[in-house]
Amino acid sequence: MGRKHSGLARLAPMARYVLAPPAVVAALAAGLWVLGGVLAPGRWWAIGLSVAWFFAVSALAARAVKRDPRLRVPVRGTFVLCAVLASAGFYWTSVRETRASTRPWTRRARRWHWRSARRPCKATRGLR
Repeated sequence: MGRKHSGLARLAPMARYVLAPPAVVAALAAGLWVLGGVLAPGRWWAIGLSVAWFFAVSALAARAVKRDPRLRVPVRGTFVLCAVLASAGFYWTSVRETRASTRPWTRRARRWHWRSARRPCKATRGLR
């Protein structure tokens, strides 16, 4: 009796080589959507769960590469590309500043109140 294989191991080597990158992308996208977008109660939870999901998929990809060394380039290349794109997307939407100041009206309002407190208004100028 031969050893029974399941999943990707039963596919032909070329099919595994072709289907590995879309499988990595699908796993990362599905996990990021579910963990980071649906289940996370807040922003920091979403970031933490997304990072944890990337580590989990990285461990699973390492196991797949260890079983079949021919998958090293497509699996690791796809994973690194997805990690770079996810990092760039995180930077573009969360870290990068799009305004010169977060609350520019606050400074103007304080400056205006500070100046108006020192000078009397025109209506009361002659009464003092």
